Amino acid sequence: MNNLISQSVRKRRPVTVFITVLLAVVLCTSTAWAAPSTKELKNEQDKKQSEVDALNEEKASVDADLASYIEQISKVSSDQKKCEEELTKAQAEADAQYASMKERIRFMYEEGSVSMMNVLLRSQDMGDFLNHAYYVSTISEYDRKMLVEYQKITEKVKKKKAELASQKKKLEKLQQERLKNQEELAAKIKDATDELAAAKAAYAKASEAEKAAAKKRLEQAQANAKKVTQTEAPEPRAPKSKPSSSSGSGSNGSWNGRRLTRSAGTIMGPSGKETYYNLDMSGVVKIMRRMGNKDKYWVRGDGCKMLGNYIMVAANLQVRPRGSHIMTSLGMGIVCDTGGFARNNIYQLDIATNW
Repeated sequence: MNNLISQSVRKRRPVTVFITVLLAVVLCTSTAWAAPSTKELKNEQDKKQSEVDALNEEKASVDADLASYIEQISKVSSDQKKCEEELTKAQAEADAQYASMKERIRFMYEEGSVSMMNVLLRSQDMGDFLNHAYYVSTISEYDRKMLVEYQKITEKVKKKKAELASQKKKLEKLQQERLKNQEELAAKIKDATDELAAAKAAYAKASEAEKAAAKKRLEQAQANAKKVTQTEAPEPRAPKSKPSSSSGSGSNGSWNGRRLTRSAGTIMGPSGKETYYNLDMSGVVKIMRRMGNKDKYWVRGDGCKMLGNYIMVAANLQVRPRGSHIMTSLGMGIVCDTGGFARNNIYQLDIATNW
């Protein structure tokens, strides 16, 4: 009878080992296939964010230019108003001086000075009169000086007025260009923001789908591992005593494949990739105590750090929550810790040892 059972176990064992290894390969290849999709979506999201940031910076620069042009246009308009006032004042003073001079010339005519009256009658305006009367000795030096001065002031103000008008025209053109740029950038920012929102939504959806798929694969792998364990023929067991120091099997499970060792460093175990680490576990034990775990912390003969009958394991806590049991190549483990490795391979296990 015993021979028949042994033969049956030997027939089933290659099949169960093959199934377990196949599950591990499926887990790893599925993860490798899913990761690039999420990574590409994250890269696209970052790219869109950079585009939105660059457009906002460009728009801030355009807004600053526009505000500056509006301020300059306001100043030029104020200066134009002052020029108008100065021109009106200078013209009024020149006209008054010209009228006063004409009265004096008329008086001179009445006194017999005909030549100056003829000059006055031939002149089209004050400037023309000054040109004709420049060499006429009868005009007073004061009149000549004042009329020339007013003429210079008038010409200066007109020139400044023309310059201000030209400057204002250029500023208004720049203002219109910036307004157009502002509208174009606003449209681009809206489109880029919409694309960023879509990229974020796609990334969030893919991440949730990946987590759900990972959880489903883990549950399936654990179910298959349990099924494989149950199909194995019972091994002879030693009388129950203190926790075993054997490195061959742990509580509630066994593994017939390759086992993790210090020299191996990394293997593919029953639940995925396995590595080991050697750190002070006092902080981790405190966390487990706060969660209600009162099992004894000890080090097994092969170097595995134990919590009760389970090997202490670090894993991705989103996939394998703290306190959950997981089968390893060295026996059943309990998830107590996590680490940076979990970001790159969410199914990797880091087994606590004193190696």
